[in-house]
Amino acid sequence: MHFFVKHRRGEAGQATILITLSLLAMSGLMGLAVDFGWAFYIRRSAQASADSAALGATRAALQSASVTIDCVTMGCSPTPTSCDAVVAANLVVGCSYAQRNGFTPGGHSGHQTVTIQANTGNPATAIGVTSTYWVTVRVTETVPQLFSAVLGNPLATVSARATAAVTEVVVTGSLILLNRSGDASPTVGIGSDLAVGGGGVITASGGILMASNASNAGNLGGSSRVINTAFTHLRGNGQYTVGGAGVWQNTPTSGYADGSQFFDPLRDKGQPPLPSATLPSVAVAGGTLLGGSVASPTILHPGNYYATSSCGTSCVQASGTPITFGGGYFATDNSGAGFGTYIFYGGLSTTNGTNVAFAPGRYVLAGANGGSLLSVSNKTIWTDHTAAAGVPAVDAGEIFVFTNLSYPGISSQVPTLVQARSGLFTYGNVSILSGNNSSSGINLHGLNQSDPSLPPELKPFAPVVMWQDQGNSHVKYSADGDVDISCVGSTIDNPCVNPSVSSLAMSPQLTLQGSPNTLFSGAIYQPRGGWTVIQGSGSTTGPLQIVTGALNVQGSGTVLLRGLANPLTSITAALVE
Repeated sequence: MHFFVKHRRGEAGQATILITLSLLAMSGLMGLAVDFGWAFYIRRSAQASADSAALGATRAALQSASVTIDCVTMGCSPTPTSCDAVVAANLVVGCSYAQRNGFTPGGHSGHQTVTIQANTGNPATAIGVTSTYWVTVRVTETVPQLFSAVLGNPLATVSARATAAVTEVVVTGSLILLNRSGDASPTVGIGSDLAVGGGGVITASGGILMASNASNAGNLGGSSRVINTAFTHLRGNGQYTVGGAGVWQNTPTSGYADGSQFFDPLRDKGQPPLPSATLPSVAVAGGTLLGGSVASPTILHPGNYYATSSCGTSCVQASGTPITFGGGYFATDNSGAGFGTYIFYGGLSTTNGTNVAFAPGRYVLAGANGGSLLSVSNKTIWTDHTAAAGVPAVDAGEIFVFTNLSYPGISSQVPTLVQARSGLFTYGNVSILSGNNSSSGINLHGLNQSDPSLPPELKPFAPVVMWQDQGNSHVKYSADGDVDISCVGSTIDNPCVNPSVSSLAMSPQLTLQGSPNTLFSGAIYQPRGGWTVIQGSGSTTGPLQIVTGALNVQGSGTVLLRGLANPLTSITAALVE
């Protein structure tokens, strides 16, 4: 039997047309997918290029700007400028980052553009960002199309934009210890950041950061305790020991990579500046000032104070001895200026029964003749205009600077007689031993940046209440306030050595007497290579941050660091859009 199948030519033709159309549609979709995929890849590459270029240019500007941030020290280009036309060093650096990521002006046969724009102030495109300098990079590339070309669009433009800015971020940590494994602090030990003995207690509500990666980075002995602390982070392989009946309540953790959290948080800010106007000179015969009564205290006005002694008939010289508050009541008075500057050459000391009320201002202790820059004796009371303890200043606050005659800007202030004997005024330690009794007390409040009378140049240093000169350290700092690693073979772990304190082994030490009435509000700052000793059986307390190389708590003192409403801020370069 035979079967015959009859093909319908019309149906076969229709199938061929449908298959052809389907193939065309599939080819179009594949081309569209390739177009989108390639454009997406170029877009991601362009964004990476823009991000790295903006951030690289901003970081380079920050590193080269020293303390001043303006268009002289940092490259500015108020309008977008092609990378092949910029000349400012930091902008060239930014463009080199774009090139490393595959984008240059005229690259890919003329298909690429890279422009860079920079200026001081706040970037217009990043709403709500507060900055002192910014860089915006724009990157474009025209990309050949496949499917879209059939529709009359042979090229597509892919673009990306990024802005980085020099801005300030809140400093994390209540206790920030900067010393590294090779840094020495005589009362703590090489490589050790924290030593607590006896019955000492530390509470740091904002956490503890330790930059040492040594095996003895932290040490608790006796019945000492670290309690109610948010965290303790140790860099790298840093380790800690707990001996005797010691307790470290929240177990410290190590293994954290080196980075900004272990650097000096006030780097790149320089040091708190002095006023440009020369202050009046006040010579104090013998160096001792006598206090008045509660109702009529001895008043000190802003000025350059220095002690004098006789050097023969009709001869007077600067003695180099400290200005001594010899008992009684004293008050500083800015005469309505709101904020004053007081410089004490030879340092400052007090005797028993001294009561001082400090007005808002800079109190600079410049050089000690072989002794302490500051020596506060037993039964001394220091207060300011904010009567309540543990609250922010109700005025501009105070900052005490411990330094010598090499401090930036002080050369225009030094009286002639002091300059004639400049060798007497060297770095010295600080000793605040006001005593553990009701006749002793410290109640001081750091700089308050929200107060209109605070000089603008001091606002970046709020809420510091005590500042140790970065020059008074065995670790060398650069002029912009960062650890100096410019010496041959130096690294952040082994920086340049500071020769100016080589013969003053103990000068970087700050000693505080634990007392029921030792109350600070603000921040105490020492550079890396400095150290703080807290002794006695009382407490050092307040809404306080301590930044120092190392801390040694002796006796049964308590260090209670409560959170600050306005903590320290650190300058950084960051992407903001």
